[in-house]
Amino acid sequence: MSSWRAKSFRALRPSATNRAYRNNYNGGDFRFSRKSPFYQTPNDMKKIILFATTMACMTACQNPPKPPAIDMANFDLSIAPNADFYEYATGGWQKNNPLKPEYARYGSFDILRDNNEKRINELFSGMTQQKAEPGSVKQKISDLYKMGLDSVRLNAEGAAPIKAAVDGILAIGDRSQLTAAVARLHSSIANPFFGVGVQSDLMNSDINALYASQPDLIMGDRDYYLDPENESIRTAYKEYLGKIFRLSGVPEADIDKAVAGVLSIETKLAEKNWSSVELRNIPAMYNPTKKADFEKAYDAIDWAEYYKTMGIGDFEQMIYSKKPVFAPAEVDTSIRPGWFFHPEQAPHSLEHLQNVYLNSVGRNACLNLNIPPMPNGRFHPDDVMRLHEFGSWIQNTFSEDKNLMRGAEVNVTALSETQRLYDIHFGEKKKITYAELCEDISQGQRVSSFAFVKDLGHDLVQRFYDDTTIGHKKICKLDTETDALKFLITGARDVPLLKSIRIFGE
Repeated sequence: MSSWRAKSFRALRPSATNRAYRNNYNGGDFRFSRKSPFYQTPNDMKKIILFATTMACMTACQNPPKPPAIDMANFDLSIAPNADFYEYATGGWQKNNPLKPEYARYGSFDILRDNNEKRINELFSGMTQQKAEPGSVKQKISDLYKMGLDSVRLNAEGAAPIKAAVDGILAIGDRSQLTAAVARLHSSIANPFFGVGVQSDLMNSDINALYASQPDLIMGDRDYYLDPENESIRTAYKEYLGKIFRLSGVPEADIDKAVAGVLSIETKLAEKNWSSVELRNIPAMYNPTKKADFEKAYDAIDWAEYYKTMGIGDFEQMIYSKKPVFAPAEVDTSIRPGWFFHPEQAPHSLEHLQNVYLNSVGRNACLNLNIPPMPNGRFHPDDVMRLHEFGSWIQNTFSEDKNLMRGAEVNVTALSETQRLYDIHFGEKKKITYAELCEDISQGQRVSSFAFVKDLGHDLVQRFYDDTTIGHKKICKLDTETDALKFLITGARDVPLLKSIRIFGE
């Protein structure tokens, strides 16, 4: 109102008007003589006030208040940004939005999802209380919603609605049937073993491209399957799987075997899945490959059957994720959660240290293990004990006495200039734990991809381990039992030169 009035006065600049303005100002109110061009009757003033109010409201409607680009309530200004920037930038948000126990993460998009679910539920609930026109969309949604709430009927039906689907999965007997089953699941509810979908080409948003990706895991993050410290979560997951199998009609005598099978398969998939850090490597996710080359590289799938079931027509290339051919030169970590000694902390478990070793020394890197001394300058007895356990595990697991290659028969075949086949026969069935591969890096690091294959009998083979580089040393966790192995070098930058192959087991 005041800005509107002041603007009007500035627009009228005759000297007489200015004098009238100056002469009739009294105690903060504007007063005008009847001779003044600004004089108005009370009714006129009401009209002016009403007009001004209307204009102010219109202006407010046209320019609603905008939320701040940066909400300072999300910050924790008590933390210096150079000390802990994450806490500085998100401390307020974390305090005002504590992580709920049912979530592994919680952010603004999770809030939107929760709010939308609540609104949709309220919308559907309202529909059930209304008389919808028969055959209308509203009536169909209402009926479907009521069916989902009919717990009496659902409990009475039990596993009957899914019995045919479960029986179909249990009856799978060959690769073609498995491929068709996987394709049906991909086109409906899940992405077992791998995922295929269409999205914008990362390098050309004007076109869509076909992508292949890693599979979904029921527990979500791969660390739930691999990290020794998540054993309690795996135990709860096995109980959950047992309950699901019982509700699905699986005989009680078969449940333990079914649970073990699921966990074994998902753990092997988790070992191949990318970590959350690796998933940030966008360039590594973009590997356009000709259709024929892609199918040759991943020949365990009957692709013709898969495309047919999925309804995928002809295409030229597939884009997939490929781990970078890289290994860190040095890995620095601590035997405890903290870098310095804290009496309330305990050393990491032996299983955790084993995993660190396999992913550092076993991946062509040096391991620097920090042992924090106590204030008196000595190592804590618990740390010393864990070091002894760790050292004993390394010596026993990778001792020459357990090298199965010493009595094995090995035949080497050059498949091409850059491909080699090592056909290894042990003479009898052996329980194999690890394979240690070493290149002669004095001639350069050459191998870019390799695989392990084992015979299943009846002219059947299983390709059960794939990886990329070898370098100075690569340790592969095989965990299999067989009397023969095939080691394949499937790609190299030059003629592959191996320094040694050692297979460890019992």
